[in-house]
Amino acid sequence: ANSTVNFPVNGCFLINSTLWVHNTTGLTINGNNTCLVQLVAPAVPAPFIFLTQDISLAMSNMVTVGAYNGTNGGTGQEGDYGLQLEADHGVTLTHLNVNDIQGDFINLSAPNTGDTGSDTSLNTNVSVSNSTFTNAGYHGLTVESVNGLDVNGDTFTNMGVDAMDFEYDVYSTGFDAQGNPQEAAQDNVSITNDKWINFQDTWFSSLQGQSPGVQQQNVLLVNNTIDAHSPLIAITATNPYVTPSQYWNK
Repeated sequence: ANSTVNFPVNGCFLINSTLWVHNTTGLTINGNNTCLVQLVAPAVPAPFIFLTQDISLAMSNMVTVGAYNGTNGGTGQEGDYGLQLEADHGVTLTHLNVNDIQGDFINLSAPNTGDTGSDTSLNTNVSVSNSTFTNAGYHGLTVESVNGLDVNGDTFTNMGVDAMDFEYDVYSTGFDAQGNPQEAAQDNVSITNDKWINFQDTWFSSLQGQSPGVQQQNVLLVNNTIDAHSPLIAITATNPYVTPSQYWNK
């Protein structure tokens, strides 16, 4: 706990499977521009970097190069995320350089892989800043589960489908006995001062009209630069006249 990992300056490491950082507290990872390389895609789609149940984790100055060659991405490889976060609390990602990812660049996913046990908490207080993301076979930024996300000063280039996917498929938000959202909700999200270049479908897609609904509240989209021949915003939410307000998209 409360330690620092310093990678060698401009080093290079071959990552044959997932780099999994689990259940740490106060960990700082300084990449020192080290490159993590994946030459061959996993036989079963899996994240390049997987963060689960970490508290106050900081990662900076890391370069990742995946196995996407421009043709081997898409729906079947969506799980080949560049970074996947589940039930993390206080994560700061800055000055990352993420390249050639077969699936999504980043997925703040619901804790449903089984790797967090009975913990179904949302990701909280996540920051992604001053980073570059280039060549994704599927989505750019996927947000299923978070309360408090700040994406600021980043550049996302070349995405196979939506630039941003706020979509928790099929299921609805769960709530604990105190009424706090569990597993999946998308609250207090700020997407500001970012560049989004060349995506194929929609810039901001939020298609989750299932019943009773997925809570999505206080999403801010400000001062972004968008360069693509694609639609901008698509939102489908549960009808507020047929579901309690805790499930509303506001």
